[in-house]
Amino acid sequence: MSDLAKQVLQQIRTRHLLPDGARVLVAVSGGPDSMALLHLLQRLAVSKSWNLTVAHFNHQLRGRESQQDEELVRDYSRQNRIHAVFGSADVAKLKAKCANSIEMVARGLRHEFLARVAIESDCETVATGHHSDDQVELFFIRLIRGAGTEGLSGMSWMSPSPANPGVRLIRPLLGTSRVEILDYIKKHRVDHHHDSSNQDTKMLRNRIRRSLLPRLRSAGFDIRQQVLETCDILASDSAFIADCARNWKNTPDCNFDALHTALQRSLLKDELIEAGVSPSFRKIEFLRMNPGKRLAVARNKKLARTREGQLTTSSIDNEASPSNAGLEAMQTLVAITPNEGSLRFGAVTFRWRVVPKMTNILSLPRTPHLEMFDADAVGVQIKLRYWRPGDRFQPIGLQKASKLQDLFTNAKWGRSQRHNAVLAESHEGALFWVQGMRISEIFKITPTTKRVLVWEWDTTGQDQPEAP
Repeated sequence: MSDLAKQVLQQIRTRHLLPDGARVLVAVSGGPDSMALLHLLQRLAVSKSWNLTVAHFNHQLRGRESQQDEELVRDYSRQNRIHAVFGSADVAKLKAKCANSIEMVARGLRHEFLARVAIESDCETVATGHHSDDQVELFFIRLIRGAGTEGLSGMSWMSPSPANPGVRLIRPLLGTSRVEILDYIKKHRVDHHHDSSNQDTKMLRNRIRRSLLPRLRSAGFDIRQQVLETCDILASDSAFIADCARNWKNTPDCNFDALHTALQRSLLKDELIEAGVSPSFRKIEFLRMNPGKRLAVARNKKLARTREGQLTTSSIDNEASPSNAGLEAMQTLVAITPNEGSLRFGAVTFRWRVVPKMTNILSLPRTPHLEMFDADAVGVQIKLRYWRPGDRFQPIGLQKASKLQDLFTNAKWGRSQRHNAVLAESHEGALFWVQGMRISEIFKITPTTKRVLVWEWDTTGQDQPEAP
């Protein structure tokens, strides 16, 4: 067993990433990182009785090069007798229909595909090829864009999938450098392709990789090790502060103003998340420093902090009119009785149609802006609205419903405007769709489904949740 294989196996053991006999979905792009991961797990699987499945998603962004990546993964899987599942989508075309960046669209599609294949393959775990150099680059990306201790701590060795919290992601190479990976695939003659888009300096990550980091290294700084150690420190500090904040919530007689600034910020961040508001530094500081003063955070919505540290909500529209028109505007009833229709709610335009269950309908590509449901389970009238504390939702693959705020937190929607995520209720009042999450388990299409609700939406200028 090579030194790298021993190193990776030790990390898997000590961090409890994979038990013996586990079923693992390996995300393989065809690049050196993921091909090295697949080769390593394949070798280790013999003694650990792991059952591997390969998943490859073609983003169709690099023409013939993208096709060659898929062919490489397909050939390797066939030669090594590993079951492989392939998916694809025209990311550029889908990007033109929404306000998200092309990287965010690609990431969302990829995670949707991986989560779906993991469930279909009876795999609870998806392994990705992220390594320590990715961690360093992510640190600088978030530093430049702005982040707190949790964000700057970077990726964790294990985390829930942003597409489905019931599926977990593991990163067995997070302690391995890019140089070690390249040495490994050269030594073991592992076929791989290099992504030409990594040369595009229009992307912030590539500018950091190809310009900033080389300059720091040339100046004599061991920046990689320094950043990794900093990420580890920040992760521990962030976890400790979060634990202290949770403990404080169980002692309501404690004086909020007497707390350490770090605890105040952590508590207010959690309060903002629970209120469906993106917890930016400026919002937290305004609320922390100005008890009783109201802060506008969304359409017709203001927040204020009590001296006990709790956030209260008021409606801007209600201040001008006692008619509650502002609150009524936050939801709308939609009749699904016609065969098709459309509606704009907030910043989202919806289109739907009800069709008989047909093979050509069910084979439509699952994009981030199209889902299908059992139409009869949804009912003839639905309600569109925004998130409310106490909402519960059961994404596909989960055994029972969870608090929506817990699903938001697990999915790490750190930059999203949660109050702008639209929810759809069935005629019986159960949530069947939450913008940015998987469909509901209890409204999915089954063999007994007779009619299908095809549900599409377009967004305009919305903040979207960022996947880890």
